Amino acid sequence: MNTNTIRIQSKRLMRLPFAPAADEDKAGLLQEYGRVFRDHCRSDAHVEFVVDHLMSTSQRCPAPAEIVQAAGFVQDRAAGDGLPAACDVCSKEGGYWVSCEERIDGRSGAYWVARRCTCARGRALAEADRRAEMDRRRERY
Repeated sequence: MNTNTIRIQSKRLMRLPFAPAADEDKAGLLQEYGRVFRDHCRSDAHVEFVVDHLMSTSQRCPAPAEIVQAAGFVQDRAAGDGLPAACDVCSKEGGYWVSCEERIDGRSGAYWVARRCTCARGRALAEADRRAEMDRRRERY
């Protein structure tokens, strides 16, 4: 892993409230952050995902143990979802759904629906949806 990435991401965490004020305490915490990132993250991208997660969810400067927990939590996101890349159409929508012009009128009113894209990623997601639905049906009976 790139030590520059670890240093930059560690300093991002130090911007959260309640970071140590004394320089020696900051240096010690930065050193611990670096050790935790090296021991528990698989790549520079994983380090960035962990810090992004902590910056979005922590209300204070995290303890090293919280970084370890976050590294396990975001591990799947860093590894990717194992699906083909999103096409130009569905990547604009986040790669999972595509808005469509289909309107459904129900008892609670009309609403627009989303569907899976027709690209390789959308087809793989639709197949995963189908398998999950089959599993749910088997569990019922």
